[in-house]
Amino acid sequence: MKRLNALAVFPHIHIQNANMISGPLSWGFPAMTAFLGAVHRLFRESDFPFEAAGVGVVCHGFWPQASRAPGNFIHALHLNRFPVDEKGSAASVIEEGRAHLEITLVLGIAGELETEAEGPKWAEEMGERLQGMSIAGGSVLPCGRQPAWHPLPDALSEQSEAFRNIRYRLLPGFALLERRDLLLEHLDEMRKVRPEAGEVDALLDLCRINWEVEPDPDNPDRGIWTVRRREGWLAPIPVGFRALSPLYDPGSVRNARDRETPFRFVESLYTLGEWKSPHRLSSPRELLWQYHDDENAGLYLCTQQGDSI
Repeated sequence: MKRLNALAVFPHIHIQNANMISGPLSWGFPAMTAFLGAVHRLFRESDFPFEAAGVGVVCHGFWPQASRAPGNFIHALHLNRFPVDEKGSAASVIEEGRAHLEITLVLGIAGELETEAEGPKWAEEMGERLQGMSIAGGSVLPCGRQPAWHPLPDALSEQSEAFRNIRYRLLPGFALLERRDLLLEHLDEMRKVRPEAGEVDALLDLCRINWEVEPDPDNPDRGIWTVRRREGWLAPIPVGFRALSPLYDPGSVRNARDRETPFRFVESLYTLGEWKSPHRLSSPRELLWQYHDDENAGLYLCTQQGDSI
């Protein structure tokens, strides 16, 4: 990760109709690719002499536009009804599931400032630009909260001490963290019993509700069913893409959106995520996500462990 000089906090951003289907296997909170993409656009439009050193997201509210009838396990998405075509059939539009969000964005800042007033000025300017942007496909609504600029000392121990006061301002809410380490540990445990188990098996085993039976000490002919206890609030999260094809030259693939950028077919990649209260974090680096790409391996990821891939 780049050296951290400051944190810019954009509190309680309200997003309406964000895309909550960001991968082929799950629905829920938008993928981190959406938030890093929005911040990347902010910095492309900035004239200030510093860059992003990571993006953290704290969720204060999540309202999926879906419902479930009493006694029914399946959720139904609330979709719009588009006008029919000339034959009276519904228009061929694949609509995405939507959700309303309330989040706080925490931006890690790398770069030296010429004056102390330059940081708060940048945060205020970027806060105004956020009001006219889309995040995860949703509209940003006015929230009435002012962005905050928090300079950080150089020493890591002093940064942790400074972050201790900042993290309480992120409450109440939950920060999204990457827990690939926990996924790999669980996979090793599963392979002791099932050598053929893979990463998807470990991911499903950690995220689903698992019922287990134990013998009843009072009646050997009966069993006691219990739900396996899980440590932490775990969920599968899409974190990027893996290449399915070679890298094609710009303009060589028909119907590509951009004719000036090399093109590649990809598929979504998942890992294990954890929602954790910010007051349990000891360092700003635990919160921040960064881009990690490896063109030779065909990996394009958002990760909190970019140096360890």
